[in-house]
Parts: sequence; structure tokens; C-alpha cells
Amino acid sequence: MRKKRMVLSGKKKVAAAVEYYGGSWADMNPEILVFILETIPIDEIIKTVSLVCKAWNKVVSSEYFWCNIHVDVADWSRLFRKLDDVSVDISVTKLMRWSKNKFRRLTCYGSGNSGFISIAIRGRYLTVLQMPLSSICDEIVLNHIKSLPNLKELDISQCSNITAKGLEAFGSHCKSLVCLKRNMDLKEHYNNICIDPLDDSEANVIADTMMYLQSLELGYGTFGNDGLFEILTKCKSLKHLVINGCFHVTFEGGII
Repeated sequence: MRKKRMVLSGKKKVAAAVEYYGGSWADMNPEILVFILETIPIDEIIKTVSLVCKAWNKVVSSEYFWCNIHVDVADWSRLFRKLDDVSVDISVTKLMRWSKNKFRRLTCYGSGNSGFISIAIRGRYLTVLQMPLSSICDEIVLNHIKSLPNLKELDISQCSNITAKGLEAFGSHCKSLVCLKRNMDLKEHYNNICIDPLDDSEANVIADTMMYLQSLELGYGTFGNDGLFEILTKCKSLKHLVINGCFHVTFEGGII
């Protein structure tokens, strides 16, 4: 029943737009259809929307649709996350195929290594990649990051299998990066806060390979004053910086 209601709701929106602009389904501007259909959850687009009518199928199957839509599978992948990251990766791979390799923005939670490989293989035009809580590791990033040269925004928050090596790979091959989100979890052990040892390696890699960043989020990072100093010194375009929960940053004696 839920799918039926969502499709009918979409039909009513399109019908109203057709009546407003005048004309028929076949004559309706594809840009208007994209504007309407992009409000429907992505799983509904794949499973049901393409079957509603020829006009919808033509728009959803077109490169134009996937070039302009923000492919957001956050809710969908959270649902699959209740099972395992394999299910998420299968769903992401299906999306990649549907998009005809033309998508620009992708948001996905809890994916794994095979999901990242699918994204890299088909993501030449990708500019925004948000995949927090993913289990991807350094080796997979190192082997496939060359396929994502146009990334401008990257969110790898709470990706604990990525270390400074993986960050260095992103920085070395994604020269257009202007936004990085690398927020980590506040760890607790028997109801007490567990603070990781001081480690400036990630901060140093960011400073050395991502000099053109304008926005940077490093919540609960393990770096200290020295790592922060490197970032502030080398990332001269930085306008937005988040370092909440970075317990090793004391500001004693000043930073710059």
C-alpha cells in the first residue's frame, strides 16, 4: 500500500503540472518531470516509478535525470544496514547501473569495500561522495581512488578502517577537494570516556595533500597542537573548521 500511495501522489503532482503548463504527458518538459520525480525516494524510482508510464520511464532512464539528481540513498542504506553491508553494496551497485555512470552526488551510509569499488568504477563524474559509517579500508582506497579524480566534497566520517594512508590517497588523487568531513566517534569504555593516544599523522597528511580545502571537519580527532598548526599553516583557503572533541588540542602557548 505504501508504494501505491507514493506513486499515486507522484501522479497527482505531475498531472497538476501538466494542467498548469498545458499540453500532454508526451509534450511535458523533461526538466519539470525531473524536478517532480526527484522528490520521490530513490528505491521507489527504481522499483515502481519507471513502470508508471512511458513518459516517466523515459525520464528516469535518461542520462539527464541522473546528471542532475542528488542520488541520496541514506534512508535506504540505513534500512539495509540492519542486515549487513553486503546488502547495502548490492543496492549501491544497482544504482550505479541505473545512473548510466552520469551521477554527480551520492550519499550512502554503511557501505563496504565492494560498494566503494562499484562507485569508483562508475563514478568518473562524481563530485560529492558522502559515505560515513562505511567499512572501506586503505587498500581498497589505494587501488581504486584514481577513478574518482573530480571529487570536491568527501565525507568519510566514522570510517574506522581508513587511516592516514587512505587519507593520503584521497588527497594525492583528488586535487579538487574543497570539503572534507572526517568526524569520528567519542569512544566510551565502561561508561568512561576513552581517549586515543596523540597521533598527528592524519592531520599532517591533510595539511600536505589537501592544501585547497575550504571546509574541514575533524570532530574527535587524535591530533594535537602540532597537527592543528600544520593544517592552519598549509591550508590557506580554509574558511570552516570543526575540531570539537579533539582532546589533545590544548591551545597552550598559542597555535600560530
